[in-house]
Amino acid sequence: MKLDVNAAESWLIGRKVLIALLFTAVLLVADRLTFLHPIGPFNITPWNPPAAMLVALLWTLGLGWSVWAYISLLIADTWVRDLVWWSWGSVVGNALLVVCYAAIAWVLKQRIKVNLALSSRSDLAWFIVICTAGPILTATLYVGAQVLFGGLSPALFLTGVFQFFVGDLLGLMVILPLVLLWRDPGRRREFVVMARQWAFWTRMGVLALSVLVLLSAPVSLRTVLFFPLFFILGLISVAHGTMGAAVASVAVQFPLVLGSGPETETAVLLELQFAMLFLHITSLVIGSMVDERGRIQAALRENLQLAAAGSLAGSLAHELHQPLSALSAYAESALMLADPKNQGNEANQALLNKVLRQIVDETLRASQIVRGLRSYFIAGAANLQTVQVAEWADDCLSRCQSLAIQQLVTLKLEVHTQRQVVIDPIQVGTALANLVKNAIEASPPHAQVTIACEDDGIDEVRISVYDEGPVLDPQAMDDIFRPLYTSKRYGLGLGLSISKSLIENNGGELKYVHTPKKCLTFNLPALEKIYE
Repeated sequence: MKLDVNAAESWLIGRKVLIALLFTAVLLVADRLTFLHPIGPFNITPWNPPAAMLVALLWTLGLGWSVWAYISLLIADTWVRDLVWWSWGSVVGNALLVVCYAAIAWVLKQRIKVNLALSSRSDLAWFIVICTAGPILTATLYVGAQVLFGGLSPALFLTGVFQFFVGDLLGLMVILPLVLLWRDPGRRREFVVMARQWAFWTRMGVLALSVLVLLSAPVSLRTVLFFPLFFILGLISVAHGTMGAAVASVAVQFPLVLGSGPETETAVLLELQFAMLFLHITSLVIGSMVDERGRIQAALRENLQLAAAGSLAGSLAHELHQPLSALSAYAESALMLADPKNQGNEANQALLNKVLRQIVDETLRASQIVRGLRSYFIAGAANLQTVQVAEWADDCLSRCQSLAIQQLVTLKLEVHTQRQVVIDPIQVGTALANLVKNAIEASPPHAQVTIACEDDGIDEVRISVYDEGPVLDPQAMDDIFRPLYTSKRYGLGLGLSISKSLIENNGGELKYVHTPKKCLTFNLPALEKIYE
């Protein structure tokens, strides 16, 4: 085990050394290619990608690698700028750079919570603020050190600070997001998915063509021709989020700077760089908003699944209350009838058999309710069957008879049709039973609840549930079908909303009518008209 631990530690150290060596090689090449329009022999150029690379290195390997970063800068001064590495300007200046870049890496790590995935506007805002404030401080200290040690004229201090700030700002804003996004495993998976899409490469091809046209144009027209890039990068950001924006920005920035060459005036290059800065920030903002919308949609899907599960649980609790209450009553009756004292009585035995049959029927009905509601809530499915209206409605009423007796309410069924309807009998039966139950509870004692079934046109049957309860006020008429709305003290507020959904799932529409008589009514599709 100890050998395995040592081998793992050695592998990690070797991996970090390899990353550091690769970093130094890439830094030297990038520094050489972008050493354009410097102020003095120092690292004061309109674009400075090594800044982003140093921050990324210290973020990835830790601040303990600051010495390696410092040595890399000294090598770059010797190889790229022909400076004497042991001069005070080089020794102190590079030390200040490492300290400032380490501070930027540390502050970014402290403030951004999602591993620099930059998928929220808050993280992006912190990224922009830190990557703006950091270069201002770095530029002031570095250029000030060069002036202090005599490497730069005091008259060039402000110009040097401004150009150094622009170079670091562009390096951090353009290079750093892509480098740090790549460190996130989820973002790498996004890149793989994006890279497999022909639409992405088509957009990148249009972008490359636009950059080629821009670089082929006279220098005086490049600023004007730059603005179509906003549209193209906007499309890429909308389609592929922050990762697409970061990739596209780097794809624009490198040819833009390298294609400008030494012959491009510093003022023109700075103007293009500022345009690039706003283009890049705009793309990142659009990309982060797209990512945030994606996360919100994913969360919404999860919430909808939870809501569906909650509705299913509430519906089952609501619908199973009656059969479970009936089962309890029937079971108690069966226990009484099965008492040894009542044995030998044929009437009791017949009654016991009847009660046991009722227990079986109620159990089957509860099972059917569970299956019907589950299929509806999970898949919106309906087990359509051809049903005789009179028999089906009578069966629904029989299940509400005990509640009507308790409430001293009379139930009446009026059937004025011989049609058959095509419905899921469990779903619509559950809805009708809910309506009848609500009508019973809304009616005063000794009132009558009427269920009327009649033809409505040539292809539908209308079913209405009338009660003698008070008429609803206008506000309640709009709210009664809303989930969780209830005027009952212990009600769940799900009965009417579930009934409405179940009826709509079977091609009907539930409505509240208060004139000429108060009722809840809905239509069902008829199969055909049967004449006796």
